[in-house]
Amino acid sequence: MFIKNTEKAWTLTLGTPGTLTQVTDADYPAATVPGAVYLDGYFFVMDKDGTVYNCDLENPDSWNALNYITAEAEWDKGVAIAKHQNYVVALKDWTCELFYDAANATGSPLSKVSNATIQIGCAQGYSAAQFHGGLIFMSKTRERGRSVHFFPSNSIEPQEIASPAIQRILNAADLTTVRAWGGKLDGRILYVLNLVTADISLVYDFTSQTWAQWTSDNAGTEGYFKYGFYATDGNRDYLLHETSGEVFTFTPDVYQDNGADIKVLIRSGRFDAGNMDRKTMSVLTVVGDQASTSLNVQYSDDDYQTFSAARSVSMNDSPARLLRLGMFRRRSFDIRHVDNTPLRLMAIDAEVKQAR
Repeated sequence: MFIKNTEKAWTLTLGTPGTLTQVTDADYPAATVPGAVYLDGYFFVMDKDGTVYNCDLENPDSWNALNYITAEAEWDKGVAIAKHQNYVVALKDWTCELFYDAANATGSPLSKVSNATIQIGCAQGYSAAQFHGGLIFMSKTRERGRSVHFFPSNSIEPQEIASPAIQRILNAADLTTVRAWGGKLDGRILYVLNLVTADISLVYDFTSQTWAQWTSDNAGTEGYFKYGFYATDGNRDYLLHETSGEVFTFTPDVYQDNGADIKVLIRSGRFDAGNMDRKTMSVLTVVGDQASTSLNVQYSDDDYQTFSAARSVSMNDSPARLLRLGMFRRRSFDIRHVDNTPLRLMAIDAEVKQAR
């Protein structure tokens, strides 16, 4: 196993016990960007100048000063190195460059993929995550600012997956400390982007193609999701708490986080039924799985500035509904759930009539 940070590297030989050895070869680069790639018997790292170095074949403890190739299609700096399919991907400030194993006899075994310089950069090296056959990272371009792009498993053309709302959050965020991971849980493929300094965690569900915000409760205050590292073993998924060092099982069958009921907030967009005339809402129905749990529903008629008093809806009722919700011009809803029970909601239906 090859382990590194931006200054040093180690090899771990598994055993009972294992042996951890620091790479001390003078030709190993003194400073590298996040990431390391293994391809065809070589480990690859990159520095901020975009120079990609490789170890000797099948020997991560041995590095040669002549074993390198430079991502130099543009003048920009290196940000991270990653792997996609059988390519080494140099993620830089404003571009991405791809390399393949050309089995060169001297120097780097890599050669550049012709005409494959992509005019999309990486906003933060620790945002890159390789999983489920693809590569995802927080991107940036000169024209549009920050976003999120994804290399699908069958393509070397990245696709943008960040919505305009997510792009606004990313462009306003302090990126000093960022962590990201990807995994698959109960059939859902998830990318978790922890903007630690900005105190927010954004999660993309590839299955539903939707974004959500995840939080952790810290003494009653909701902050970013504290689990910044992920691993899987067989049928189990594990998360590492970034400060306590505790390892938790990540499972869809538990509705608590370290013994506390998980808090759910769903906030709708603003609904006006196609006009700004006054309307009455006589019935609101919450469509979801029937379960022995309740939701608290509030609404706002002034663009999220103030909300009505919370009203409880039992999901054990059929249908689960509220009556007499008054008059409005444009309305949004907050739905909250805190309980050690499953929750799956599909829609909210409203009966609305134009006021006379």
